[in-house]
Amino acid sequence: MATLLLFSTHSNANNLNDNERDDVLLIGDSIFALSGEILDDLEYKANQEFRDYALSGAKFSSGIFVKPVTKQFEQAQKDTPSTKIKTVLMDGGGNDILIPAILGDLYGCKTYWWRPEPTKRCKRISDNLYVEIVDFMNNLGSNGTDNIVYLGYYHTKGDLTNLKKSIDYGMVNLERACTDTASTQCHFIDPRNSITPDDILSDNIHPNTSGSLKISNLIWPVLKDLI
Repeated sequence: MATLLLFSTHSNANNLNDNERDDVLLIGDSIFALSGEILDDLEYKANQEFRDYALSGAKFSSGIFVKPVTKQFEQAQKDTPSTKIKTVLMDGGGNDILIPAILGDLYGCKTYWWRPEPTKRCKRISDNLYVEIVDFMNNLGSNGTDNIVYLGYYHTKGDLTNLKKSIDYGMVNLERACTDTASTQCHFIDPRNSITPDDILSDNIHPNTSGSLKISNLIWPVLKDLI
């Protein structure tokens, strides 16, 4: 079930006709894309519509079946080449760890009594993501983006609870990437202290309605001053 949700597509992506703010772009993975409730609530608060390119199953910079986060931005540029994308709301990097973990813990990111820490290989994946994310966000700045709002990840539940240490390790890298971005302003959102198991769907991964509204309420105080 979780894998099916990860690879489901978001039918509203790339819809330009109804958008009022082509200079505000959403890119990322299924935390945004699966239900769309986070964006819906942000647009309600702003009384404006934003461009939505987030896709379920998206990894950060690679992928065969789903356009990765970096390519989502490139596609948005191609669709409106004359528009400067001033503000980017995004997440990304979670599926680079989560998908291999679901498909057999290929990188050793889950912990057990006999392996209390993520493996070096798992941490190396996260460290490499840090470099990719910094490069990407600096590229956004060089293309005219003034501000990035980067949503981090919360702890998964159920049979994925043992990804907690890998998520925490990854969050250090995500926040550090946001801090180390030189060419644009990056604002990091950490949802770990806000999202509880009751805010997560039965797939143990994605936010339900209460979780989506909590995430929107974390993002909005930052986003409202940037749009």
